[in-house]
Formats: sequence, structure tokens, C-alpha cells
Amino acid sequence: MVTAIENQKVNNRRARKATPRSRQRQLPGYSELSLSATVAAYNSAASAGRLHTAKNRASFGAETVWRAVADVSAATLEILSALLRFITAGYHVVHTPVYAAMVVSFTIFGFLYAPLDARVSELHRLPAVVLPEAGTNADTVFASLVPNRADMDEPVDVDISRFQRLSVREYTVARGDTLSGIALRNNIRVETLISFNGITDARRVPAGRVLRIPSADGVVHTVRRGESLSALSARYGTTVNALLDANDLASAVIAPGQTLFVPGGRMNPTELKIILGELFRYPTVGRFTSGFGMRVDPFTGLRRFHNGIDLANTPGTPVVAASSGRIAHVETRNPTYGKFVIMQHAGGFQTLYAHLDTISVSVGQTVSQGARVGLMGNSGRSTGPHLHFSVIKDGVFVDPLRYLP
Repeated sequence: MVTAIENQKVNNRRARKATPRSRQRQLPGYSELSLSATVAAYNSAASAGRLHTAKNRASFGAETVWRAVADVSAATLEILSALLRFITAGYHVVHTPVYAAMVVSFTIFGFLYAPLDARVSELHRLPAVVLPEAGTNADTVFASLVPNRADMDEPVDVDISRFQRLSVREYTVARGDTLSGIALRNNIRVETLISFNGITDARRVPAGRVLRIPSADGVVHTVRRGESLSALSARYGTTVNALLDANDLASAVIAPGQTLFVPGGRMNPTELKIILGELFRYPTVGRFTSGFGMRVDPFTGLRRFHNGIDLANTPGTPVVAASSGRIAHVETRNPTYGKFVIMQHAGGFQTLYAHLDTISVSVGQTVSQGARVGLMGNSGRSTGPHLHFSVIKDGVFVDPLRYLP
């Protein structure tokens, strides 16, 4: 489209040079800025139904384009501005760049590519046109508004109701607030609030933090190498046009590292459970006796890394699955862990249950969250009856307290 714009600019300059000054007022008479925006509007509306221009608050650049026309008088400009308000008011789309682009394209090409007296004559007739009911597509609207539309390329049908410009407001978290409560009051999903604000732990959102609240549900996606808007639209169950409009994009070209808002998108269920603290539950009840990280080994007195947490209770206390999954490994005579079980979970997670007295599951078995895995014991290298519980993410031991409620 850039090439087309540049070519049109060159042709326009040549036309002005080749035309006697006495006849130039009968030509469009565009300035460089106006010509570029106009050709962009026309090409966009004819090919993809959208235009990205420097926006003002009211009309997404439409009035700026009109003001750049060399021979438009103040009276004509007033009519043009009124025309924009007239067309958009019945559709409540003054904040919709797609439809504003259609207005720019067809009003400019339908009326400004004509002698000035003819333009004003046609524009004065427009307020008498009865605007169709809201929801009528752009094809029908311009069929009634543009008398010489047959000489123009057919516009792309636009379902006006589909497009919604995203707005964002801020909210300061108050003492006692919860994410679920904030989301409910603003009629959005908790996952929208989480994704839009980059929250990694929903249980630790302090009072005083300022949250950005979008006007529509969706998720934030960071573009990775090789991704395209068409692929993302298929992945999230939306459309390319919805992505273009929600992010005010001029084209479908995206780059790695770019952040996009996906209207209607949903988070990965496992990732959401992790953030909400719902992926895992405590595998047993008991006294917390040792945490994750460096500690003094109770047998050697040396500082060593402890790859889990210890929960102590009486022998025979039930030990349950911290999350649903499959039994990946069972061992009964390990010198360190004694009787232990390893479970495989979604999202690259594994959990380890060690020092058991008895084991209630077998390899390959599918176990639901909360189902019994075994009974607490004192097997292996242990100082007393307790459960050693570890969480492994993608092959690396991580602090279980990051994931437990």
C-alpha cells in the first residue's frame, strides 16, 4: 500500500504541473498529507476494510484529513465535520477506527474528487438522507449516502456491531480486596485481570497496588518468533480483524516480543491454577518442620540443600495427591527416601512423596487430586514420622510453597 501511495503522490504532482493554473481548482487539489491519507483510506477500505491514521479524540483522523484539502472553505469543512457526526452518531462507532476509515474513504472519494461547487451541492443534500437502523452494514449505508458510488470500488462489508475499542481504567487495591471481587464488580473474568496486569500470584496482591482494568475480557499475549495473527486467531478462537482492532494495528505484520491483547482469549488452565494457588493442595496435615533450600543436615551437621518441605505428624496420617495426575514411579527401599512415590502432572510438574509407611498406588495409575497415595511413615533416612514433599518443574526442584495455597 505504501508503494501505491507514493505512486499516487507522484502522479498527482505531475497532474498539477501539467494543468494550467486556471483549471487547477477543478481538480481535487490535495496537499501531500491529504493525498497520502486519502489513498491509504481508499486502498484500505477496498482491500481490508481498515485504516490506521494519526487519530484525534473524535474521529480517528478524519477531520485532520479534510482540513488538509487545499481548497476546502470553512463552510464546506463545517459541513464535512457535520457529515462525519451524522454518519457515526446512529451507530455509536465514533470510537471505532475501522468504520471511521470507511467514512474517510467514501466521503473523500465520493465528494472531494469532484469540482468544488458539485461537492458542496451534494454535501448539502446529505442531511436529508434518512440514516438506516443501527446494525446495517457499511455497504447499505454508503449506497444511500453516496450518489456516484457506482464509479467507486465496492467496499468491504463491515459488521459494525463486532468492533469494540478497548478502554482501560485504573483501580487501586484496597485492604480486604480480592481479585475475584474486583473482577466481579467490573464484570470481567479473574483471568483477564491476572493476564492484563501480569500477576504471578493472585494470593499476594497488596493493598495500594494499581491495577489496570480493561473494558472487555481477554488475555495478553507476547508474540514469539514464527507466530502470525492468523495463527493466534486460530489458537484463541478469535478473528484477525478482532486482533487488529483491539490492538489498533495498521497491518497484520507482528514482531517477536510485541505484546497483543487477545479479546475473548483464555489463559492456559494449568497456568491459571498456578497463579490462583489452585493447582496443588497440601498433601497432608501436620507441623511444618523444614523448608526448601539450604539447611543444616540433621545427620551430618553440614549445610546441605533440602529439595522440599517436611510436614510431621503421627504414623499412619493419610497422604494424598497434591494435584491430579499419573503415578510415574514407586519405590519401597530407597536408602534416602525409603518408600516414596513420584506423580506426573500437567504443565511439566512432578511431585514427590517420601518416607511413607505404606503405598496405596501403582505405576501408571491415574489419581485425582485429594485421592490417597499412602500413609505417613518413617522409612529411609528420617529423624521421625513425617512427609517429605517436593515439587519439580521441568526437571528442576522448586519451592513447594510457591504453589501451595
